[in-house]
Amino acid sequence: MILSGVNYVAYFYIMTKQLKEIFKVEEIRVYFGIILGAGTFIALNIRSLYGSLGEAFRHAFFPGGFHYHNLWICDYRL
Repeated sequence: MILSGVNYVAYFYIMTKQLKEIFKVEEIRVYFGIILGAGTFIALNIRSLYGSLGEAFRHAFFPGGFHYHNLWICDYRL
């Protein structure tokens, strides 16, 4: 899901093995910064719902991209 939002320039750099050039593209840095910032913000807000900060990070980052496969990870019986 995240890779589908990346600019095609990143794919070009990956295919030509210029991996250092990916992080020089401002759009890619901002895109991943927003994802990391939002995920961290969500994790910090929901940490009281889960036993540890690591589990809060797992629930903050993965349900969006892996919702279907996440059904066996989460305990939906409240």
